[in-house]
Amino acid sequence: GANVADMSRKAAKRARVDSGGDSDDDAVSYTPPSLAFARELADDYGYREVQHNAQSRVVGFLPEDADEPRINYYYTTGTVGTALTHPLRSRRTQLFRRRIDEAGLEAIFKR
Repeated sequence: GANVADMSRKAAKRARVDSGGDSDDDAVSYTPPSLAFARELADDYGYREVQHNAQSRVVGFLPEDADEPRINYYYTTGTVGTALTHPLRSRRTQLFRRRIDEAGLEAIFKR
């Protein structure tokens, strides 16, 4: 049979699903910033949309006047990947941030 830890994880997952997952006092609930919000930030901070893959649920942005940093936003998980050329290694590197909130996403576009 299933052990107690597995059962409690499943129960917790069911509870999140049942509650809609949007309760502020529930530490495990998380709602990522919307795709519309990300597009609005991009527009506000001078980024253009260069990719949208609905199947992978990712949207990519570049600055209007440059080729980097590229911002890839996975809008169902709240993961953000920023890609730029490493100043010392002259190759592209990518930094991922997970479970970003609206303020965190805005801070990335502000840079």
